[in-house]
Amino acid sequence: PFTWRKKWEKVWDSVKYCSEKCRRTKKTN
Repeated sequence: PFTWRKKWEKVWDSVKYCSEKCRRTKKTN
């Protein structure tokens, strides 16, 4: 059940950045 963790570890930074960006865009809009 931890197989996805390895995958996320690689894109975690991107995901975090994306979510933050999305939130900011939503707030501004």
